[in-house]
Amino acid sequence: MSLLVLVTIFIYAAAIALLWRERSLRYLLLLFAGHLAMVLTPAWQRVYQITPADGSGFTLFGRFEVSWTLFINGGPLLVLPALTFYYGLRHKLWPRHYAAIWLAYAVFVIYFLLVESLLERSGAGLFSDALLVDDTILPAEVVQAVLLSGVSLGMLYTLVSTRHYALQVALVPLLLSGVVASLLFLGIFASPLWVSALLGQDGLLVTIAGLVSLALVLWGVHLLASGLHANRRQQLLWR
Repeated sequence: MSLLVLVTIFIYAAAIALLWRERSLRYLLLLFAGHLAMVLTPAWQRVYQITPADGSGFTLFGRFEVSWTLFINGGPLLVLPALTFYYGLRHKLWPRHYAAIWLAYAVFVIYFLLVESLLERSGAGLFSDALLVDDTILPAEVVQAVLLSGVSLGMLYTLVSTRHYALQVALVPLLLSGVVASLLFLGIFASPLWVSALLGQDGLLVTIAGLVSLALVLWGVHLLASGLHANRRQQLLWR
């Protein structure tokens, strides 16, 4: 059994244990949201000019191939930082402070750098052989870590913001949190980077566009951190 499968089983086992202990389905729901976010993989392969990894997968709409490794294992790995930080907030292990959230984002980046090496060994690195990212001044692994950390932080924001909602109200936002956060960070905030390449610009302009995208991503992190910080004193029920 591969290390990726073992990690996925461990994450699900922890979520089920927390379901029993805290009577909360939110951990499992966010894991499902991670799987849904992986369905967008073909779109990112196209706009970032990524060579699809070899290996089995399933087809969407008769033409888009999604790797089973990314769908099954990549989803929980995407969500794990958000779940860990959420657990710490719920049990008051760390504050919901602006600086603490930025520190968490930095830890998320380091985490995704480690995850990328793990996925590449399985032939399923999301940004492996990305022609577009190779034209930027940052290594592909760093670009991926910065973007995916933003996605995970966006999912954390949804999880914390809906913590006091009844489950039937929070269900759809939680399940779609990964898709929305992916579209926001990988699609909108990083759009100067991938649009410049799709238009056939040279390496210098792609690099400049990459720096603009980085600034937008960090601005998005600032907005999420500010939002989480603003309501830190609210004494609401954690469902």
